[in-house]
Amino acid sequence: MLLMRQIKSILFTLMLLSVCHVYGQEITEFAICKKIEELQPLGITKHYKPGDRAYAWLKVEGAEIGSQIMIDWYAEDQLTHTSKLTISTEPSMRTYAYKTLYMKGIWKVIVRTRDNTILKEANITVGDDLKD
Repeated sequence: MLLMRQIKSILFTLMLLSVCHVYGQEITEFAICKKIEELQPLGITKHYKPGDRAYAWLKVEGAEIGSQIMIDWYAEDQLTHTSKLTISTEPSMRTYAYKTLYMKGIWKVIVRTRDNTILKEANITVGDDLKD
C-alpha cells in the first residue's frame, strides 16, 4: 500500500512538472499605453480618444522559442482583432502589439496562449471627454 502511494505521488509530481513545462510562460510585466520607445511603455493609461492607438506591452518569461502569445482586442464584448506574437528569445522577451481604437466604449485586452489560457487582461475606455 505504501509503495503504491509513493508511485502515485511520483507520477503526480511528474505530471505537474510536464504541465509546468508546457504552460511555463508567464507575463511578468504588462501595460496598456500610448507609445513604445526602446521596447518600454510610455503614457500608461486606461483612457483613449477615438482614433488613438493603444499598445499592449508585455514581458514574457519562460516561453519556448517559436511559441505564440495571442492578444485579443474586444470592443464592447465583440472581438475586433487578434494579434499573434511569436516568441523569438529565451528565457524572457519584451514585445508589444497595437490597435487603433475607433469605436467608443469599453474595450477589453486579453493576453492568452494558443490553447486559450488567459495570462493577463485589462479594460480600457474610448471616448471624447475622458481624463487620466
